[in-house]
Amino acid sequence: MELAGFEVGIVERIQREPAFAVALMTEVNEAFAEDENNIAKGILRVLTFGTVGFSALAHSLSLTAETLQQLLSQDATPDTASLRAVEKALRLALGVAAS
Repeated sequence: MELAGFEVGIVERIQREPAFAVALMTEVNEAFAEDENNIAKGILRVLTFGTVGFSALAHSLSLTAETLQQLLSQDATPDTASLRAVEKALRLALGVAAS
């Protein structure tokens, strides 16, 4: 999966500053609260890329890495339940409590 130019900078910051990943998880929750699933999906994509990776996260969701990449791709329109499942699995993987 390719990232947009600005996403590369975000991934680099996530890898330098673990607290930034935690802050982004809060942003995901806020995006869901405001019914902004595309924003939540984009944040989940860069968080996955910059932290645990698609293979590990997909395994925890009983998906293939390819399926997870498609789910979080810019062109996808997944339902909220699927995105929430990704959020939950990522929170568990990162050890971040729900906000």
